[in-house]
Amino acid sequence: MTTPRSLVVATLTSALAVSIAASPAHAAAPAGDSEAIAVPATQQPSASWGTALNAPAIRSYLRSQDEEYMVVAAGEVSDELGEVARTLSARLRQNSRTVVDSDWLTGAQDDDDGAIVAAVAEGAVVPDAIIIARLFEDDLVVSIYDTKGEVLDGFILTRGESLRPRAGSGSTGGVSDEAAEAVSEVVDGAEDDEEARSENYERNHLHYRQTAYLNPYTGEIGVRETDELLRGSADRPIGVEEALRHMGHADLADTYSRRGKTKVGLIVGGSILAIGLPVAAAIIVFNVDYDVTVPPAAAGALAVGGVGTVMLISGVALRRGVTKNDMRNYVADYNDTLDGPHEGEPQPMRARVQFAPVAGRNGGGLMLSGQF
Repeated sequence: MTTPRSLVVATLTSALAVSIAASPAHAAAPAGDSEAIAVPATQQPSASWGTALNAPAIRSYLRSQDEEYMVVAAGEVSDELGEVARTLSARLRQNSRTVVDSDWLTGAQDDDDGAIVAAVAEGAVVPDAIIIARLFEDDLVVSIYDTKGEVLDGFILTRGESLRPRAGSGSTGGVSDEAAEAVSEVVDGAEDDEEARSENYERNHLHYRQTAYLNPYTGEIGVRETDELLRGSADRPIGVEEALRHMGHADLADTYSRRGKTKVGLIVGGSILAIGLPVAAAIIVFNVDYDVTVPPAAAGALAVGGVGTVMLISGVALRRGVTKNDMRNYVADYNDTLDGPHEGEPQPMRARVQFAPVAGRNGGGLMLSGQF
């Protein structure tokens, strides 16, 4: 799960405003969902971003004139993002910088900036610096990295504004060390948060045990889900009451526990008292002198047995407050609240398979069972 784009841009803008308040262009290097696209080097930039990204301002964010640069457009593929990448490449050439082709990188890197930099560093032609451009609604975020993933420079440009040279830079230089450090801290913090969310999900999510079975006659393998609840990737069995408390439903857990005790009491007590019915029947059947007009011990046994039967039926019929379908809904809702990379994605199946002989009225065979 990744940080929402609008929040990252707002955070970076606030962080960088402290160190470069004199300039509307701020350094940033957010991590976000991305898919790098190829950047044709020969097309000319169109008027919109071509005017905003002017060559003198771009030059203030560059280092040595002898360095080679690679421009990577990351994020949702669009004509506008391609335009930005072409503009940046054109401005680099206007500033006598060498631009390395990034066509080979298409589809070969992961979502975040770190993965893109790592992919470039392992390529056949390695530039001195990588410029990654991302569009977030009306904000353009440009981050400049070395091949080790360190932030060299960067800026945020709002649509309709013109990029200005970095404050106090003259013709060369970059953002301040404080700004670059702030960008790095935001990126590292986002990665740490994502890792923590992933660990939290792996440790706390709930799921049901699944078993697989093999039909020895047809050769078909089926999978069915049991009612046994498991917690986390360690598959620790967890009871309904504990699961309810784990999901934050303490009131339901209390009701479930209380009704469970009542249910057991009614069933056990009713079973004991219901013995009065066969006792009374035996007295009536085997006592030939029994007079139905006189209330002897058999009548008392009948009464006790009747009460016991009612208790037994009540105990069996008593609901514990949470049905199996209710529980499955609670589990699904709880897992959705766990903000992790697995949210909304199918979990990898972990097969634990064993064979066992089976026999039935119509034959026997070998059953394949396992947990997934």
